Amino acid sequence: MTVGGQLIKSFPRVTTGIPGLDTVLGGGLLKGGIYLIMGTPGSGKTIIANQFGFNHVEGGGRALYVSLLSESHSRLFGHLKSMRFFNEERISQSFNFVSAYHVLEKEGLDGLLKTLAQTVRQYKADLLFIDGVASAEDLSRSQVSFKKFVHDLNTVLSTSGCTAMLLSSLQGTLTHPEHTMVDGIISLTIKPDGLNNQREISVTKLRGSNHLQGRHHFRISNDGVSVFPRVEAFLGREFIEERPEDLVSILGWGVKGIDQLFGGGLVKGSITSLIGAAGTGKTLLGTSFLAAGAEAGETAYYYGFYESPPKLVHRAAQVSADLSGHRKTGRVLLDWQPPFEIIADELVQKILARVDAHKVKRFFLDGAAGLRDAMVGGPDRLPRVLTVLTNELRNRGVTVIFTEETELFSSSERTPVSDHSAITDNIVHLRYVALNGELHRLISVQKTREGRPHDGIHEFIISESGIEVAGLFPVTAAKRITPKLNLSREKVSKKPAKKPGRRR
Repeated sequence: MTVGGQLIKSFPRVTTGIPGLDTVLGGGLLKGGIYLIMGTPGSGKTIIANQFGFNHVEGGGRALYVSLLSESHSRLFGHLKSMRFFNEERISQSFNFVSAYHVLEKEGLDGLLKTLAQTVRQYKADLLFIDGVASAEDLSRSQVSFKKFVHDLNTVLSTSGCTAMLLSSLQGTLTHPEHTMVDGIISLTIKPDGLNNQREISVTKLRGSNHLQGRHHFRISNDGVSVFPRVEAFLGREFIEERPEDLVSILGWGVKGIDQLFGGGLVKGSITSLIGAAGTGKTLLGTSFLAAGAEAGETAYYYGFYESPPKLVHRAAQVSADLSGHRKTGRVLLDWQPPFEIIADELVQKILARVDAHKVKRFFLDGAAGLRDAMVGGPDRLPRVLTVLTNELRNRGVTVIFTEETELFSSSERTPVSDHSAITDNIVHLRYVALNGELHRLISVQKTREGRPHDGIHEFIISESGIEVAGLFPVTAAKRITPKLNLSREKVSKKPAKKPGRRR
């Protein structure tokens, strides 16, 4: 395309190779642009820059790291040596490090610009990092002179096709001269989360890119930086309509009585929530569903927060569910994570990666409460995260069950997920009732979008021979013991109670 006789070119992308960061950036940085990465000391600027640089040279590029700080490069290398991306063989070959601190101190911005132009040409660099930009701004005569320096640097780099990243410790809401001149601004922050600190990255400006808005968690480890894009920002935007054949495809629970409650079983691709107090049988019912899928030749996947795989296998065996054998054949996958400091975005990506790699057809998330209590950043995101996860699984044709905890013997049915309508197709309620000195487990279907469920409360029995659903429970007695029990969907053969009269 031409405008005014001049050809309008599209710029190719330069990818960072940092897990998750290119997703946040909308595919990477534009070649030949200047980008500012800001953060307080210790926020990860230097690690991101060097990880980007080493990834770039491993792909055949040439990088130049110019320091305006007094710290020696030997100390920098010592700090980076534990990182897996660090490759000492690339230093002084395709990744060169130069100090311009004394040039800036003696010759000012003009001398620095001249040095940058010469070294970029000398090392044939197509990626430039300038560490300590705040020092250059402090030594500039005025904001106008520093603005001119950034403009002139942009001119120098555009002719050579070199992409630049400026590292600065400047923070806050104040606008600095370079903000208006650069093509993008990446901010790194460290925020307190309880007794711990959490790292967040945000892109506040990025010309020519449809980047992901908002804040995203990231982690620094021996692998370097890993960014976890907020799942609400880039997943769950598409919804694939169910195929007609899926709507009539029924999956069994592995428990005959449960299938009868649903008029035959669960519709393929549906989302079911098991609600109940601890010990009511939610986990065993879910693992029976997985075992039934494995026996039918499907791959089933368990992810939990409270029981390790060996303990889960042992408990399932006590009710005749053979998870151990199916695990050996690869038909059942078992993952768990203790419920503390969980980055929800990382968890969702991990689950979806396992589902895709093993072509999972049944998924059981055991313990929405564990995810809620351990979620970094607070529990408010849980409904949105579960909505994204279940929608992605539904799009893959996966049938999902997840459990939610309620209080034991409580008349309240508050659960970790505030809005079931957006998440679940089916809600199964399991509870305890004390009657004549004995505890009874009860099960009922409170909601279903497909099929004709069986109304009524049934007794739910767990024994060595497995799980059994008995006949209708005497609801009149149960209601007398738990007067506020929600029976809105359940069959009750009793006349409605009379309204109390007004006292005089």
